Amino acid sequence: MNYERFFTQVKDPTVFEKFDFSHSYGFIGSCFSDHIFHKFKHFGLTAWQSPFGTTYNPLSIEFQLDSLLNLDKKYTYFQAESEVFSWETAHLLTDVSEVNLEKTLMDLRKATRAELLKTNVLFITLGTASAYELVSNGQLVANCHKQPDSLFKKTMLPIEDMYRGFAALIFKLKEVCPNLTIVLTVSPVRHLRGGLIENSRSKARLLELCHRLVEQTDAMYLPVYEWVIDELRDYRFFEADGVHPNAQAVDFVYEKMMGLFFEKKTQDAFKEIDAYRKMQQHRPLTARNSEEFQRFEKKIETKKAEIESKFGVFL
Repeated sequence: MNYERFFTQVKDPTVFEKFDFSHSYGFIGSCFSDHIFHKFKHFGLTAWQSPFGTTYNPLSIEFQLDSLLNLDKKYTYFQAESEVFSWETAHLLTDVSEVNLEKTLMDLRKATRAELLKTNVLFITLGTASAYELVSNGQLVANCHKQPDSLFKKTMLPIEDMYRGFAALIFKLKEVCPNLTIVLTVSPVRHLRGGLIENSRSKARLLELCHRLVEQTDAMYLPVYEWVIDELRDYRFFEADGVHPNAQAVDFVYEKMMGLFFEKKTQDAFKEIDAYRKMQQHRPLTARNSEEFQRFEKKIETKKAEIESKFGVFL
């Protein structure tokens, strides 16, 4: 039986350069990029993720990346009761004073800039074209920081505004990192606060944005959105909320990426590393000071040394 007739197969893009453990990978954007980042780390790849937290709209992601290239770029701050935060970052970055937070952000920017300059592949995951502006001055925010709704006005970002910002950013990135491969993706996570129709409008704008950028720059588009929404196309691949892809969906996407971006030797290494990780997670039902436990620990260390020696990876 031809099982392929039971689902719509997405045409995968062509990746002209293959990568391995000697390369560095960066991740920024929506929460789905966080899942893939942890997959890369699980398999021993050198990877970093944005220090600014989960960010969904393209213009805020563009601002964050541009702030790594231009350290003179200013962030804006807001005091809410006993904490200070920046409108350009996610809600986890807070402090008791603006001076402290500004220093923390600058330290993060400098450290991440250093990582970016060594990066071979940068994955940018766009979450939604819906965004929020401050009513007081029209400033776009990356996160509402759980502040009152009355402070914000919801907007749907125009494709032209997103395109201008991102096209300029890509050219800047390529000037600083000429060998950087920029991979654009659209998150399969649906944003249902405004309903399914608004979510569809938002995703449509992001998809059009990505393809315009691919046509006008040397960025590439990775069809993560289509893999999940079209190839999987089943609620069993989502969490109970029906919105967030589950572990099976993340594994599916990662396996697709492995086939596209990595040579067979590197893929073979992933299988051995995965077996090693499972050994790490397993613990014998014996006391830690027992001979059986010590033998198992020794077996894990031996396996680690074998993999590091064989594939040139540091676990």
